[in-house]
Amino acid sequence: MERYQQEICGDCINHKGKGDDIICQLTGEKPHYEHRCHDFKANNSHMQRYTVSKTLEREELEGKGNAWLCGLGCAAIIALIFGSALSIEMERYAYVYLAIFVSITLAALGIYIFVCYRNKSHAIDIDIAKCATTDNKPQSPENSHTEAKESDNRVTTDRAIRCLKELGYAPKCERSEDGTHWIYIVYGDDKVLLTIVDDIVQIVFAYSWGGLMDNCANIQNFLLAANRVMQYKRFVQITGDEEGCRFTISGYVPSMIEFEFSVPLYLRAISEAVHLHREVFQSFVEQDVQMLQPNNNDNKPVN
Repeated sequence: MERYQQEICGDCINHKGKGDDIICQLTGEKPHYEHRCHDFKANNSHMQRYTVSKTLEREELEGKGNAWLCGLGCAAIIALIFGSALSIEMERYAYVYLAIFVSITLAALGIYIFVCYRNKSHAIDIDIAKCATTDNKPQSPENSHTEAKESDNRVTTDRAIRCLKELGYAPKCERSEDGTHWIYIVYGDDKVLLTIVDDIVQIVFAYSWGGLMDNCANIQNFLLAANRVMQYKRFVQITGDEEGCRFTISGYVPSMIEFEFSVPLYLRAISEAVHLHREVFQSFVEQDVQMLQPNNNDNKPVN
């Protein structure tokens, strides 16, 4: 778990535990989001830190505004006194008018800057009051979970884990070397991998070759069976590399409602494709065996 995830989860009412042992009460898992958790709801600790930081920012702005007002006000008074004294000393009363103009300009500038800082500090007061009464008001986990579904129903890894648990699976999440979060579940007798990227859910059944690829005929039979299956199961892709073969199905799921509806259908479709491929592959293997067997009629003696 990253440090920033610990800090974010620690400020959420849905967290449980501390430090590296912190988990989400909604998913029962450690956090899997990258930059932002869509189920985040601020707790009192977050609100207190936010209020303190904003209060310090407001006080700093007020201090700067007062400093500018006092500084330019003093400069205006000094300019007026210095100009008046210079005018009397040199007996040129035009300097008095110049001193008055400079003093008024400095005072007006000081008042303008002071008002700008006061407006900024007032905006911070409004922001603190708004966060304390509406958007970030602490709520119970049940209410926050309901409002999260109503306001933001996007598919995330954490929400997918929670949904899969509700559907009766036992999901586990791991992060690959390239940063992809893979959710592992067991469907029937098969191990399934699932990931979500940009509202696209991808479900993968992966198998190792074992000793299957030692025979060139098996490779051909595998490819023929894969083509046959993909003719009937057009949403399923069957690929292979040095490590093994992969049965993959992908679908667009922009909301958790569609995820909950679509994933069981995808799992059933890809499971059917796997079993169909095994049957077709086995039929091709049996055909090869029959072709290699000697013809019994040819071995009979001719009378």
